[in-house]
Amino acid sequence: MATIGIVGATGLVGEELLKIINHSQISFEKIFLFNSQKKPHDPILLKGKWHPIHAVSLETLELCDVVFFLAGSEVSKEYIPHLQRPTVIDLSSAFRTHKSVPLIIPEINGHLLETRPRVIASPNCTTSIMLMALYPLHRRFKLKRICASTYQAASGGGRKLLGSLLEETKRYALKRSATLSSLSYAFNLYPHPARIEGSEDNLEEVKMTFETRKILEDPTLSISCQCIRVPTIRVHGISLHLDFEEHLQEEDVFKELYAFPGVEVYTNPKVQLNSHEAIENPKVLCSRIRIDPTDSSRLSLWVVGDQLLKGAALNAFQILEYLVGSSLVLT
Repeated sequence: MATIGIVGATGLVGEELLKIINHSQISFEKIFLFNSQKKPHDPILLKGKWHPIHAVSLETLELCDVVFFLAGSEVSKEYIPHLQRPTVIDLSSAFRTHKSVPLIIPEINGHLLETRPRVIASPNCTTSIMLMALYPLHRRFKLKRICASTYQAASGGGRKLLGSLLEETKRYALKRSATLSSLSYAFNLYPHPARIEGSEDNLEEVKMTFETRKILEDPTLSISCQCIRVPTIRVHGISLHLDFEEHLQEEDVFKELYAFPGVEVYTNPKVQLNSHEAIENPKVLCSRIRIDPTDSSRLSLWVVGDQLLKGAALNAFQILEYLVGSSLVLT
């Protein structure tokens, strides 16, 4: 049995990861929970035992076999390069661009873990949700171009942004605030605010493009993204328009999506797939799957997924499951 560490255990993603572990069949010798913000926190009940919250230290991290980093890129950069013993599953963007660090969605490229990497990166939430729907189609028909418009929930910005949405909505509903400014999140839509100097693309769009090419192992794949923040709580939606090298038949498209693990297809036109269907749902949901009537190599579809689950905590946990199942945890 492995010893597990979780850096950022008290954050939104950390809470979801602990729920998954608590209800899983994974057993561990010991688990260390870390609060990267160095604030006091009550112990957490996990698998029938109370576990204290530790301040992050290299000495304690080195006692672990596997460490999850859920606390953002700055914390990952501060500690991961100095670790010698544990296998690291990093959910930040700190090492996703490193050639030696595999970027893993287990259903797609889990086989890369067979090389026993010391650091494993989990993709951006929008990338993970999108590629769960696209990969089975790409594998069969070969993608030429992806045009993606994302509608991203507050949870992607952490507890602070989620709190802003809920508080602003509450104030408006109670008439404490008669108007909403352009800076308000409640009842507002706006492009993802993480700007890149000298670029028309924002950071989220750059991440999706790079990560998709890396995971699909296609550095020339044409990708266009428009990433928009919307006032929903924890589910991301993605509108996709795709060009393939092959012409498509509807039955073949549905066959590939139905067969792929972790994907659920909605086909009833009377039941419109909305974000509420994906709340706390481990699967990525697809609907409005339509072949272009003027060009049968083009396809559009609507995809929703829980940003805190397959977009973050669940994908990371599935990496751990793969490591344990393949006996790759202990070296």
